[in-house]
Amino acid sequence: MYIKYEFVADKVFLHLPDSLPWEIRFRYFNKTGERDDLCLYLIIGEQEILLCDPDIWCQGRPDLPYDAVAMLYEEMVDVIAQKVIEDPDLKVLDINAIEMQLLEEKYEKIWAEKGFIELDENGSW
Repeated sequence: MYIKYEFVADKVFLHLPDSLPWEIRFRYFNKTGERDDLCLYLIIGEQEILLCDPDIWCQGRPDLPYDAVAMLYEEMVDVIAQKVIEDPDLKVLDINAIEMQLLEEKYEKIWAEKGFIELDENGSW
């Protein structure tokens, strides 16, 4: 399987051999039990690769709480799991496409309704 993602200015297309165990994890708490940074990680053995960070959405948007973005990342784990279950031979997992789809279909509206973001007449923010 390949994992495709973009983080800040890095564009990554990562090959994960079938024999390599991996997981995608969202954490509220770190290993010591303290609140984590609410990021989404790809974990391969002891290596953690940052996939999504709420700072990307919250910087410059003081009304958008980190916990609101955390809900998006939690749901991304469920969507990713469902994609892999539905297609065990999935070749490419596009992390940013999943994130954008959830934003456009669900979270932009929720965030706008709660006053976290403002949408213009075209529905953009």
